[in-house]
Amino acid sequence: MNTKSVILKSENQTQVSVTRSIEGICIQKIVMPISPLGFINLMHHADSKVNPRKAKINPIVKAIEETLQFSPELYFFSSKGILLSSIYVDLLDRNRVRLSFSEEEMEGIMDGGHNAFALCRFIANVINDDNLKTWDDCIR
Repeated sequence: MNTKSVILKSENQTQVSVTRSIEGICIQKIVMPISPLGFINLMHHADSKVNPRKAKINPIVKAIEETLQFSPELYFFSSKGILLSSIYVDLLDRNRVRLSFSEEEMEGIMDGGHNAFALCRFIANVINDDNLKTWDDCIR
């Protein structure tokens, strides 16, 4: 088993709520905005194999990129974000969370793949003038 871990720091206060306990398994919901650097770090660790669809360039991705470019202050109002699944989560001090990914079929980006893809493309274009074409380009 190959375990990948990433520590993410929230840009604001991390919101944690226990949403359900099923057969002794605690399911937590953690809401936290992260920096672009944190997002890049996350993309090196969390894949989207758990998500049955691979994001590709389409009108949705282009609309997200347009919002990021021309009115980034509206992004958080027009996006539900990215839903990650991780079996091992450690709440650390100073608004940090450690996520570990070892089960590719159960962990990673479960929803929000188009958001993740658009963010990757946008960040790569701003930083390196790189025009990523596919999801696989984002996780290389």
